[in-house]
Amino acid sequence: MGHDPTIACIVIAHERRRDLLDEQVLPSVVAQPFDEIVVVGQHHPGDGYRYLHVPPVLGTTIDALIKRDTGAVATTADVLVYLCDDHRLHSDFL
Repeated sequence: MGHDPTIACIVIAHERRRDLLDEQVLPSVVAQPFDEIVVVGQHHPGDGYRYLHVPPVLGTTIDALIKRDTGAVATTADVLVYLCDDHRLHSDFL
């Protein structure tokens, strides 16, 4: 018999958008019934999510790919939702 799939949200964070992430993006994510939330990049620990510090490597879009892959490896969820740090979720996303 199968199980209900687990869903994780992986948020790719850049230091320059810290306020936007704290004030708009993360509240929209934490309000959803995700099984796990992982913030990857340059941010800070907080309530409702796990934080993985991953500093910039090349200063290009490759850094976002590195952060995305780091988040994917860090979770065992069946379904992954990737979110950039300048996009928030609709209140009934899930």
